[in-house]
Amino acid sequence: MTRFLLIAPLLLSACAATGVRPAPPVAAAPPTVPQTFVCQASVRPSVYVKPRPLEAIRLSQPGDRSVSSGAFRFRVLYNDDRYEGRTLITYVYSTATGKLIEESLFQLDRQKGAVNQFIGGHGFTGLHYVYAPDSAAELQYICSAG
Repeated sequence: MTRFLLIAPLLLSACAATGVRPAPPVAAAPPTVPQTFVCQASVRPSVYVKPRPLEAIRLSQPGDRSVSSGAFRFRVLYNDDRYEGRTLITYVYSTATGKLIEESLFQLDRQKGAVNQFIGGHGFTGLHYVYAPDSAAELQYICSAG
């Protein structure tokens, strides 16, 4: 025991001399570029009929909105999570069964935001075509940064 008492001050001074510093505090999430997202969908009962536009979904704050028509329900979820980042998720459901037909995730850069990169006015998602499993109906959609 007396040996330990003689060595203890040496051990404590060695630990103090290593320069161990406490971990820095966790930084807050970087600032988010404010943006408005506009998602536009069109439906048609078959590919032989001209598409009819639905009401546009506009989101400038995190939220969840949807529009329905005919064979489809089109839903857009915007999330700005401090850990996972900014995301826009689109869902297309069958109105006949309520089942999910298509889901797409778009991860967005916090500093730059979404960039409309597709030609032809197809926003940052590109033009998507979704078909109903129980009919010839089609839904087309794009989302763009406004």
